[in-house]
Amino acid sequence: MNVKDISGDIKKKEILFILSCDEVVSVNSLYSVRVGKKNGKAYPIIYKSNEAQKFCNQVNEQLLTIDFKTLAPWLFDGSTPYLNLTIQYVVNHGFGRRDTSNMIKCIEDCIFGHTLGLNDSRNVEIHCFKSFLPPTLKNELIMIRLSESTHCVNYMEDRKSVV
Repeated sequence: MNVKDISGDIKKKEILFILSCDEVVSVNSLYSVRVGKKNGKAYPIIYKSNEAQKFCNQVNEQLLTIDFKTLAPWLFDGSTPYLNLTIQYVVNHGFGRRDTSNMIKCIEDCIFGHTLGLNDSRNVEIHCFKSFLPPTLKNELIMIRLSESTHCVNYMEDRKSVV
């Protein structure tokens, strides 16, 4: 898998990139559970599913080829405390059965935790879209826009402008 496109605008504090994968993983298939035993007592063992590991590996390999420090230094320099994450999933099957919101967490963790080493709690805006490709196309796409959030995070400050 290769990154399909990358562009960035340091002045606008924005970076856009397109990733490809065999299939976007939903949070529903992210973890598996098995029963373990200790001292005769059963307990759940929760682990990342093989499908989720494969997806994360495909995504992380592509993310590691992007020079975020050069293309988006504002992510690391403290000048941008809050972020806007926009994701468009382009899927080639199961369009009506795949819940858009369930596809967010895995890609968010890949981008922030594994690649950037940043806390995804900085995302105060998340916009998510889903489109479909003809089933004849092999790979699914994940189109990402990461930018500075202009949302007023102080609820009381925001209310002053309304009242």
